[in-house]
Amino acid sequence: MPIICGIDPGLSGALCFIDTSKNPLDLIAVYDMPTTPFGTKQRVNGAEVWALLVEHEADEVWIENVWSRPGEGVSSAFSFGESFASVRTAAQITGAKVSFVTPGVWKADLKVPALKDGAREAARVWSH
Repeated sequence: MPIICGIDPGLSGALCFIDTSKNPLDLIAVYDMPTTPFGTKQRVNGAEVWALLVEHEADEVWIENVWSRPGEGVSSAFSFGESFASVRTAAQITGAKVSFVTPGVWKADLKVPALKDGAREAARVWSH
């Protein structure tokens, strides 16, 4: 059974590694999204994302399939797209199977509240 990594690709996102060979599933590790300074801002550090995927020998990577929101500024949308591309590229070059899932689908499947704070609380409780 594979090691699966779920990724929220935003700058304040995270990576979660789960061993699916255990019943119940075994939470291996959770990491805040690695970032690196870029001028006065932060950018996703794709090299560190890749290193975590390799370190934990991820067989599958599930990336939250996200998009810009209406009314979001051009700079924010570009930054978010750049973060998504960095995460996607890091996952692809590991050779792991890469899949994309929308927030509505994974939250419904895992019976996690739709709002971000509810999802965070569910993850916190599950990981302890």
